[in-house]
Amino acid sequence: MSTSLYPSTQLLMTNAFCYRTMSVGMGPAPEDDISITVILVIAVGLGIPLVLMIFSVVFVCVKTIRRKRLNSSEYTAINE
Repeated sequence: MSTSLYPSTQLLMTNAFCYRTMSVGMGPAPEDDISITVILVIAVGLGIPLVLMIFSVVFVCVKTIRRKRLNSSEYTAINE
């Protein structure tokens, strides 16, 4: 038991209360599984930003390629 300056701990120390916890069971412990909701939340939380990043990279690449094609052509403006 740890001591501190908090009033609740001081009350426990002066009244000699002691907390103990224990777990009792028969057989092997049950296996923990991740629920479908948790998997979906993780998938959406990681999937949406990933899709946005992919689309933004594709958009920037396409825009850059188009700009280079327009600048490298032999087109001359009429007003120049």
